Amino acid sequence: MSWVGGKKGMREEISNRFPSDFNTYVEVFGGAGWVLFFKNPMNHKEVFNDLNFNVVNLYQCVRNEEKDLIKALEFTLNAREDFKEIRKIFRSPEKVSSLDHITQAAYFYQLIKHSFASKCTSFRCQPHDIWRDFPQIRLAHERHRNVIIENQDFETLIQHYDSEHSFFYCDPPYYGAEKYYKDIIFSNEGHIRLFHQLENIKGKFLLSYNDYPQIRELYQADRFCKVSIKRVNKMNHWQNADTMYDELLIANYDMNSHNMCNQLSMFTK
Repeated sequence: MSWVGGKKGMREEISNRFPSDFNTYVEVFGGAGWVLFFKNPMNHKEVFNDLNFNVVNLYQCVRNEEKDLIKALEFTLNAREDFKEIRKIFRSPEKVSSLDHITQAAYFYQLIKHSFASKCTSFRCQPHDIWRDFPQIRLAHERHRNVIIENQDFETLIQHYDSEHSFFYCDPPYYGAEKYYKDIIFSNEGHIRLFHQLENIKGKFLLSYNDYPQIRELYQADRFCKVSIKRVNKMNHWQNADTMYDELLIANYDMNSHNMCNQLSMFTK
């Protein structure tokens, strides 16, 4: 699914730079999970984490109760009035808490699929047959079957899973674009907290960011490997298809010399 900051267009570029020597993979800011879905599951532990409980609840339902989720979605309508009613529910914590977890996941999925730019705020006004999503939900269920799903602050999560055999992929809210992420609070202080959490971990990490001077200053030490990549700016793509964006990959290992993992995408042919 689409999500703010999703790495659909960069999943191969990122996963090709993974190290090969780890037995625990942790996706710290999970979102739509594009990188996790793309990477080879191999024979190691996998952890998906997101601070947004609606995202976590959706993926828990996909992993554990995909048949019930599909049943709840079978007769939904791609209609403005339905979208407005569901949006109203999610603007009220009391109303959301009154929903069972399957209904909450189904409503949240509808908001994502029927909203403009997947922001869950305004109606998309585009045709969408939700039945065509069901095979992908089933595939996502198969891929997530053995994935550990967490709903923790990144600091707590990294401390819990850190070891010399752990690898953390981090895709935090971008510097200066924190407001685009709904239902979570991530400020400038969050970028500093993340840096201090990563700088001395036992394991390895790969971090994807927008290429800002403030981020380069944080990770300026020589022990951090940095690679700059140009990509299409999805946030502005609907206005200008030629808009490019500077992406910065940062790691505490040499991304250019490691024997990277072979990839097996759930979405290939």
